[in-house]
Amino acid sequence: MRKIVVSFLFTITVIGVYGQVDMGADYYYIGEYTFAKKYLEEGLTKNPTKANFFLGEIAFKEGDMEKAESYYNKGLAADPNSLINQIGLAKLMLKKDTKNGDLALFDIQRKNSKNIDVVIAVGRAYLDNGMFEKAESKLRDAKAINNKNAKVNLFDGDIIIAKNAKDLGNAAGKYEQAIYFDPNNCLSYFKLAEIYEKIDWSSSIENLKTAKGICPEYMIAYRLLGRIYTQNGRYPQAIDAYKTYFSSTDHYTVDDFEKYARAYFFSDSLEAAKALVERGLKIDPNHFVLNRYLMYIYAKTDNFESGLEQEKKFFALRPDASGYISMDYTMYASILKKMGRYNEAIEQYNTAIQLDPGKTELYDEAADMAKAKKDYGLAAAYYKALIAKKAERGKETNPEYTDNLMDIYSLSYNYYSAGATIAKNPQLAEELMKNNTIMNNIIAENTGVNTDSLKTNISYFSRQYALYNLYKADSVVDILIKQTPSDIYTGYRLKALIKHAINPAVEMGAAKPYYEKVVEIITAQQDIKPSAKVVLLEAYNYLGYYYYLIGDKPNIILYWNKVLEIKPEDENAKKVLDEWNKK
Repeated sequence: MRKIVVSFLFTITVIGVYGQVDMGADYYYIGEYTFAKKYLEEGLTKNPTKANFFLGEIAFKEGDMEKAESYYNKGLAADPNSLINQIGLAKLMLKKDTKNGDLALFDIQRKNSKNIDVVIAVGRAYLDNGMFEKAESKLRDAKAINNKNAKVNLFDGDIIIAKNAKDLGNAAGKYEQAIYFDPNNCLSYFKLAEIYEKIDWSSSIENLKTAKGICPEYMIAYRLLGRIYTQNGRYPQAIDAYKTYFSSTDHYTVDDFEKYARAYFFSDSLEAAKALVERGLKIDPNHFVLNRYLMYIYAKTDNFESGLEQEKKFFALRPDASGYISMDYTMYASILKKMGRYNEAIEQYNTAIQLDPGKTELYDEAADMAKAKKDYGLAAAYYKALIAKKAERGKETNPEYTDNLMDIYSLSYNYYSAGATIAKNPQLAEELMKNNTIMNNIIAENTGVNTDSLKTNISYFSRQYALYNLYKADSVVDILIKQTPSDIYTGYRLKALIKHAINPAVEMGAAKPYYEKVVEIITAQQDIKPSAKVVLLEAYNYLGYYYYLIGDKPNIILYWNKVLEIKPEDENAKKVLDEWNKK
């Protein structure tokens, strides 16, 4: 390290204003080191003193002290009287030889005690070494020179954030003061925008718009606007900002591609998103989020083969499964579902639910997946879990919380569907017979069941499985009927379906009282909707057939005529009426 002789009489080196270097310096203070480096490196030939200093500052922040020392020395080689580079070397010395580093900084300030830029630079040397008391002492010195200087207030805000990253309000106040004292200081707006990004993103946007109005050459404002808009779901605005940024500079990173692609992806502009993802992956083939979006894009565009290949790559990036989110698994599940690989798709949903059990829509989506497989019993299990999860949440804020009626209906209807369809789905029945949990549940509900037949006879299993689910459906629909307004027929109609499925012998009339209730409710309506007429026709058919089987002529004629009122072309009704009108 170049030795700093504290007795040497330093003089201020006046540094001219060079656009690239000044912009690079501001980008450094914003924390955009990658972009700062590019501008500073481009400015090395025009202003090597200042450019090398800030490149050294970036190296210091990145923990490369050897490189930092090299840059400071290059700055001094360009101008042996450069105070900022002397301060840089003294800052390094604080890490190894605090006493002499402190003495060097003291001597620099003593000989330039009225130069506010020197005092602040000395203070920042202490601040970057985590020596807050020393930094605050230099802040007081700077305020004594001029407490209305914007740079002083910027330094004050930086100290506040360095001491406590959560003290955003006080830091924002200092940056606001910097703007008050110098409304044309671009850095102040960027600093304020950074603060507000965490607490009030719309204010952050306004500050960035002001900054680009004052300093239109600071194209990074568009990059930051794109990032903030993307993070807050304002995708059209994000796209506009990124378009401007990408068309005006080649200074962008793989993370810029990621956020720009995200804005297009969530705007359903999948081809544009894919093009950006691919450009980003050329820079970093293993970029986690870009690989995620590529899998999502393949899933949404039904590119199954590429989607499966991308899924393997994406999930192999992190063998410990860290960083994966529920949507990763549901997107993969959507590919599997479209390929008819329902069991694998359901496994992915189970993983997603384990990862994010509070996300209630996952249970709903998983139920849809199970229904696609025609495994309505599994769908019912997801609805049951959905109801429980919603209740758990709801009761946290409302002790009087009641379950959603549509959820109750879905639970009952899927129990019913499981019971009513299993006999027509022997392949599913064979699969379910291998499920010990289902077997044990059936046995627990019906102690009289023949265990051996249940495990070996598919017809016997199907009937017992049907009854198990239908009785579940029956108990749940009673809850639905109890909670539903009296002028709603849905619960009674479902009850009729369930009762008929349990006892399909129509002459026994298991569904009769419930279809009669359906008729009572629907016919009381002044304007019967087409969907209700369909249900009414179903009820009339059941009741007409019931009375036909027991030979009740008046009711046979009554109900089959009602069938014709809704469906005049019904041949079955005509035949029955023709038969009974002759008797």
